[in-house]
Amino acid sequence: MKNKLTVSWIIFICSLILFVSIVELLHRTKSEQLTTYQYRILIDKDLAIEETEPEEKNKISNINLYEKTIYGVLPKKQNDYMKIFNAYSSNIDYVGNYIKIAIVLSDENSLKIKQIIENFKHTKISFIIPHYIKEIDTVINTILETGNEFFIQLPLQSSIPIDKINKVSPFLANASTQDNIDKLNYLIASAKYAIGIAIVSTSNSLFTKSKKDIELITNELSQRGMSILYTKDNDTALNSIDNKIKCLCLEAKLFEKNISINSGESFILNDTQINEFLKILPENIKCVPISFKVKNATL
Repeated sequence: MKNKLTVSWIIFICSLILFVSIVELLHRTKSEQLTTYQYRILIDKDLAIEETEPEEKNKISNINLYEKTIYGVLPKKQNDYMKIFNAYSSNIDYVGNYIKIAIVLSDENSLKIKQIIENFKHTKISFIIPHYIKEIDTVINTILETGNEFFIQLPLQSSIPIDKINKVSPFLANASTQDNIDKLNYLIASAKYAIGIAIVSTSNSLFTKSKKDIELITNELSQRGMSILYTKDNDTALNSIDNKIKCLCLEAKLFEKNISINSGESFILNDTQINEFLKILPENIKCVPISFKVKNATL
């Protein structure tokens, strides 16, 4: 009887050890899969979502608008489709002729972004940030500390530089719904306090021509209080978004050589085009951010 009891205890202990080992193995495997998946989406391991809180001096008010998720820190889902847009877009009081501009940053560093802001020191403007740029946290802090605003650039095959093509995973047409939601949320979490997503070029992108994919993106942005900025193109599904989706959609023209500049228009330009743009900008027209005369909700 005693021997049977001893054997039973041994079997019980061995079973318990085996059970704990299996649970630990499954947990570790799941964690590794999530890490790998996040790496595949952002591709650049330097952009892995930080779990630690930012330093107190870098914290911005209205922190309660955000929450921690499996993707990182994201805007909370709520009914106000302009909540984040209104909370973090630039404030500017101006009466007169104006041009709305958004500058697409290349692989910037903190010194270059300060030089760009210096060119527009008498006003506020918008920036478009690819999530893979160097010193992204410093760049974002510089933009916000100077009262400017920024969008995150949606990585499309047609907008990824050649030297980044092996480091960035673009949004692809007809990918699974979950893949696109995951990819979008990781993208948003990579650059906190963005007021929206920017699609800089749509002409060669099958993704922007897919109504299903565009509605998925705009619906998710709407629930998180963010906007979408895109270049005017008649061949994009952004022109036929379901009216049920309340998402703030902002249009802009791509700045090109010999283009005419008229008051009230919106332009997207690369950081290499700034000097050319300022040369032809009429003296009686002031540059303002994309959000100018748009934000109207209260917190």
